[in-house]
Amino acid sequence: AASTFFLSFIPELGAIVAACLPIPFILLTPTEECVVHKHLQDNHHTYYDDTDPTCVKDLPVRFQHVIVAIIGFMAIKLVISNILSAYLIGRNRILAGAVGNNQEEVRETHGVLVMFAVVFFGKVWGVVGMLISVPVISVVRLTLNMGAMKASAERPDEESPFQVGEGGGRTPKSTPSRSLQP
Repeated sequence: AASTFFLSFIPELGAIVAACLPIPFILLTPTEECVVHKHLQDNHHTYYDDTDPTCVKDLPVRFQHVIVAIIGFMAIKLVISNILSAYLIGRNRILAGAVGNNQEEVRETHGVLVMFAVVFFGKVWGVVGMLISVPVISVVRLTLNMGAMKASAERPDEESPFQVGEGGGRTPKSTPSRSLQP
């Protein structure tokens, strides 16, 4: 369960690895068909908890258990990713990317910034850095958004020296420019 929790932070690939982890345990754990009662046990065989370790007659049942486990992992992943996360993020404007006093304006992280983070973290930490770059940039952005919300709540009468720019970046406010048309 702990490895599944930590692997869930790696988008998509972590869920696949987490779904594959229990497969050896399921395939190597004998089912009820391999139980040998005490009065039927042979003295020349080794039994563990009254099961025959060489039993393979329950292999189809074990494969059924593997299929049920993988379908269960996929169902849980789909419900969490597509329903629960979307519901929670949609209800919280800060998690959705709202910045400043304008709660209706929601911007996503610019694609170039995400690509820069992937390349930078890849150069610093290799493949692991590439995998963790998007969650790290998301946490940084969430922290900055929460700080901006807190600062605007503490000083509601003052205007922020920053305005939201294209792609979610912050740019210094400028005075309105006059039209150059005659």
